[in-house]
Amino acid sequence: MSKLAEDFDRLFGGLRRVHGRYVVPVDARPGADGKVLGKAWTQHTELTVEDFENHLSGKPITTMKGDEKIVGTIGIGVCPIDDNSECVFAAIDVDVYPLDLTRLQADVHSLELPLITCRTKSGGAHLYLFLNEPTPAELVRSRMMEWSVALGYPGVEVFPKQTKLASKNDEGNWINIPYQGGKRSTRYALKPDGSAMSPEEFVAAARKAAISMDLLASIKIQADRIGGQDFLDGPPCLQALARKGFGDWQNNGLFNIAVYLRKKHGQGWETRLDDYNRRLLSPPVGSRDVAATIKSVSKKTYSYMCKQEPICGACNKQVCLGREFGVGGSVDDPGVVFGELDKLETDPPIWIWSVNAARLELGTADLMDQRRLHVLVTEKLNIWPNMVKPAIWQALVRECLARVRVVEVPEDATRKGQLWVQLARFCTSKARGKSMDELLLGKPYTDPAEQRTYFAAADFLQYLQQHRVTGVNEKELYRWLRGRDVQHHFKSLKGKGINCWSVPAFPEQTEEHAVPRTPQEEPM
Repeated sequence: MSKLAEDFDRLFGGLRRVHGRYVVPVDARPGADGKVLGKAWTQHTELTVEDFENHLSGKPITTMKGDEKIVGTIGIGVCPIDDNSECVFAAIDVDVYPLDLTRLQADVHSLELPLITCRTKSGGAHLYLFLNEPTPAELVRSRMMEWSVALGYPGVEVFPKQTKLASKNDEGNWINIPYQGGKRSTRYALKPDGSAMSPEEFVAAARKAAISMDLLASIKIQADRIGGQDFLDGPPCLQALARKGFGDWQNNGLFNIAVYLRKKHGQGWETRLDDYNRRLLSPPVGSRDVAATIKSVSKKTYSYMCKQEPICGACNKQVCLGREFGVGGSVDDPGVVFGELDKLETDPPIWIWSVNAARLELGTADLMDQRRLHVLVTEKLNIWPNMVKPAIWQALVRECLARVRVVEVPEDATRKGQLWVQLARFCTSKARGKSMDELLLGKPYTDPAEQRTYFAAADFLQYLQQHRVTGVNEKELYRWLRGRDVQHHFKSLKGKGINCWSVPAFPEQTEEHAVPRTPQEEPM
């Protein structure tokens, strides 16, 4: 392997048991928009230096997506968080268009953030942080979210997306790494003048920019560098919009500012609204609308208009919940952030839900019952969420289900797959019949000419019970195996009729296991 591939392997350490793949087939044709689309999936194999070599080379190779063989150029993605809930790299994904990369890089430098700006394939940016020691993902994610707010992009994705994985079933979320195709890549790091770094220059820059855990924890951004004191204790969406502008949503902007001022100042908040209007809104809202807003907000305690423009597109609820005058405290808010929901296609399904960026493994009943879920959150995360009205809870769950990520799992992680493994062991065990007649003795028999293995359902069910596999009856067994070319037969053996099934013969072990020798048995 090349030194460059080894360098990338060290820089982008993360979850190694799975990784992302994005493959552009050699026979792919441009779509109506002229773009050539590839295929993306999560690969359930160990991430290796060879994978980085293929990523950097840009040469077409043959890869497998399940049973599908694809020939094309490979890009890989890495989940930054590992099974120890630690990271050695992280990224802010500024997926906003059009994006002035040079201006963004200048903002990064002006704030003295230890980030490297990389162009993405679509012209967005990945802002990478590198660490010279494994660092708790909770600290890494909290800092990266703060920095995304300071840069004016509070609503963008931050990787790691999780602070803790639920279990070995959890794959996390991966991010495409730069330099697919090496020097020819359109995913490259920017030099100070905006030109592209070579892969080798990127590695050198990443090593130079890498920081320690202690330094990461100590970095504080001065208020005067991010537009002053406005909203530092309030919603990050308002903090970002105060710098960038409220666009065409002046009245909505003014209303949310009024909600913030009333939360913070109580009596006398009205006198401050006109100052905020003149300083932050362009053009300012007219005096009649200001008066109407004051009258409306004075009547009762309002919440922020989080699901409406202009603040919905700049929302970072987790940061907002931690701020004194953020969204916390509303009777309609659970007080935690319910994030991405994954459904693992096991039998029965396993659900993995992000709660404050930590991942919980749930059953379907846990997902549907607010009280049961709260028990799990309290036990696992030491957080007691607020109870909300049933209708609000149902709407929240439905919203997450509408964008659920369905995760395919290896077959042996499903009940059907486990059953098939047990059948293979039963059919290839030492207690096998030498003729069809031995089906009467409870033994499976493999016909060498047909290359099919015959067995009686009752004998296999007894085998399952002996191996503590419960909850399977003959009807269930046939339902699970009918997609496996299972065939039913009635045989007359030694004057006795017997119902049996057959399946294609399983591969058999052809070599003995190596038996380790004791020191006394070692040859001199």
